[in-house]
Amino acid sequence: LEEAVKLAPTDAKIIYNLGLTQARLGESEKALLSMEKAIAIKSNYKDARLARALLLIDKKSYKDARAELNYILEKLDPNDSITKSTLEEIKIQ
Repeated sequence: LEEAVKLAPTDAKIIYNLGLTQARLGESEKALLSMEKAIAIKSNYKDARLARALLLIDKKSYKDARAELNYILEKLDPNDSITKSTLEEIKIQ
């Protein structure tokens, strides 16, 4: 995936998938950076925003995670059940 990013540095999906792989490998900081890059390229990338929120929750950065989840609900998909339930879970944090 890193080679694919070099070949297509503006492909948000490749960067998102790299971030998912980094997260699975326990490279949370790299994964966060990849999600942020994917979002910078495609601001309405709901999956990347949700993944970023989940990574932030793992870091206990609840304020930033709530902001990301609220962005999804307010600007992208007000009916997303995963986003709603995740937001509800961290509301008191």
